[in-house]
Amino acid sequence: MPRATENEQPEEAAEPQVAELTQARAESVQADLVRMHQSAAGQVTADDVNLHMSAAGDVRASMVEGHEAAVGLVSANEVWMTNSAAGAVQGDHVVVDGGSGVVLGRDVTLRNAYTGVVAGQHIQAEEIRTVVLFGGRVEGPVYTSLGTRQTLIAALVGGAAAGIFLALARLFMRRD
Repeated sequence: MPRATENEQPEEAAEPQVAELTQARAESVQADLVRMHQSAAGQVTADDVNLHMSAAGDVRASMVEGHEAAVGLVSANEVWMTNSAAGAVQGDHVVVDGGSGVVLGRDVTLRNAYTGVVAGQHIQAEEIRTVVLFGGRVEGPVYTSLGTRQTLIAALVGGAAAGIFLALARLFMRRD
């Protein structure tokens, strides 16, 4: 076994940990590199995650690549999802081809995507449909269910309804 001096680490420590799952289930997976094929995991934590025909509940990594995958929550610097679905995706650079409930990112590219909410500084779209879009700079065809006017009206009505509900709740609480 190689020995290390004070400033050096042993050679074994320099090799990345790799976890490969094929047709397997795991509650939690933690490694430098995680590759999943036709597998499922509750939580995945890694530097690099590659999902192919797999599902995961919570993925936290520097880089996530998914192909025909389903993920509950993705939090990464870079996310590349193709023919995949995600509940929520958060990252600096996000590319989604598929569906997602929420997409948050600095640079977001959506291709043939269906989303609930999209927010980003720079959004590049190739035929996307979304309910709500918040973007600094948006390029490409985007079809929103709620336009600017409908969003403002919905916010005003929702705020007024919440205010009335809270006022009535306070009124009834004081009586008891």
